[in-house]
Amino acid sequence: MKPKALAVANLFEGRIGYLVAGLSHFFDLDVLYITNHQFSKESEIFYPWLYDAGVNFTKFVSPEQILELNKTYEFFFFDAEPFNVYRSSNGQTPKYFESKTHMLDFFGKIKKKIPKFYYIEMGEIFFFSFTSPEFWDLVDGVIKHHVFKKEFAHLVRREAQNPQNFLFSHKDFSNEAELMKDNSIFEAENYYHKIFPLPFPPSIVDAPNSIVPLKKRLYDIAGNFHIVHKLRCGIAQIVKDSLKPGQYYGMDYGAFWESNKKVFKNLLNPLLVEKMKITRLLSKFKYGKYHYPKLLYVHSLKQSKSFLGLGLYYSSYRTADVWSYGSVLISWSHDKIDYGVPLIDGYNYISIGEREEISPNNKDILPQYKEKIASIVQGILQNPAKQQELINNGLKTYQEYYSSPKQMVKKIFIEKALPGLIK
Repeated sequence: MKPKALAVANLFEGRIGYLVAGLSHFFDLDVLYITNHQFSKESEIFYPWLYDAGVNFTKFVSPEQILELNKTYEFFFFDAEPFNVYRSSNGQTPKYFESKTHMLDFFGKIKKKIPKFYYIEMGEIFFFSFTSPEFWDLVDGVIKHHVFKKEFAHLVRREAQNPQNFLFSHKDFSNEAELMKDNSIFEAENYYHKIFPLPFPPSIVDAPNSIVPLKKRLYDIAGNFHIVHKLRCGIAQIVKDSLKPGQYYGMDYGAFWESNKKVFKNLLNPLLVEKMKITRLLSKFKYGKYHYPKLLYVHSLKQSKSFLGLGLYYSSYRTADVWSYGSVLISWSHDKIDYGVPLIDGYNYISIGEREEISPNNKDILPQYKEKIASIVQGILQNPAKQQELINNGLKTYQEYYSSPKQMVKKIFIEKALPGLIK
C-alpha cells in the first residue's frame, strides 16, 4: 500500500505537472491544485494521462484548507506559489502571509499534522525563497531547479551581494531587496543533504514514432530560441557564419523559420515558409495537450544531426527533448551545475563553454569566444562517428531518467530520500 500524501501545486505548469504525476506513482495522492492566468479547470491540468489512478484533485482556496482536511497524511509536498512572501509569479495568487515569521508558524502547524514535509522550488533561478535555519530544520527536503554543485554554492551569495550585475539569474530579481539580502548571507552548503536537484522534464512526453537515421537528416545543426534573446541568437549566428560548403542549418526563432537547405519538399511545406501562422493552428491539432511544442520545433529535432539546446541560463526543456529525438545536444557548460541528471561533456552533450564567461551580461558575446565556439561546433559537425556516440549516450540518459514521470521521480528523489518506497 502506498503512503498517503498531500500536494499543493500549480499543475498547469509543465514542470510541476510532470513532477507531481511522478509522485502519484509512489504515494496515495491528494492534490490541492493552484490555478493561474491561463488555466483554471481541472480538465486543463497538464499531462493528466501520466498520473497514477486514484489521485484526488481539489481546487486550492487558501492555506487554511490544509489544516482543515479531515484526513491523515504521512507526506506533504508544496509548491511555492501560495507560500511566497516575496512575489506572486502569476500575479493572481493573493498574499496569504504578512511576514516570513507568520508563514513559518503556519509551517510548524502543518508539521504537527503531517510528519514528512517537502518543498518544491521551481524556476530558472539559483536563489532560495526560504533561507532561515528554522525553515531548513523543519523541512525534510527541498526539490529544486537550478542548483550549483556544492563547491560553487557560494556563487549564490556573490550574486545576491551584487544584484546590479547578475550572471546567473534574471535581472528582475535585483528589485527584490529582501530576497537579495537573505541570499547574500545564506550558507546553503550546510543543507545540501536536504536538496534534491530537479531537472527540466521533456516538453513532449510521448516517445517519437520513429527516429530518423543520422545519414537521412536534412540539417547538420538546428536550434530553437526566441528572436528577442540576443545571446542565443548571437550563438546561432556564429554557427551559421562558420558552416562549411555542404553543411546545412534549420533555425526556429519563434517568429520565423530560417534554413540554407533548399529542397523541393520544403518549398511546398507551409510549416517552413517564413511567418506562416498555420504552424500554430496545426500544432494545436497535433500537440494540443502540450503547452510548449510547436511543429517547427519538432521538425528541427527530428531532422537535425545536432541541436543548439541552449537554455535561457542553463538547463531547459530542450535538454530532454534533444536526447529523446536522437540529436547531439550542444549546450552551455554544466560543470558548475547539479542538474539532477548527469550532463557530461563529450559523453551525452557538447559544451561550448561557460555561459557567464562567454557573455557577462547574458547578451553580448566576448570576441575571444567566437572562434572557440565555431571550432567546437565544427569539431562535432565533421565527426559522424562521435555524433552517433553522443546520440546513443543521450538516448541512454533519456531512458534512464525520462522514460516516464515515475522514472524521473524515482531517480532524482525516491532513490535518494525514500528508497524504502521502491518495490
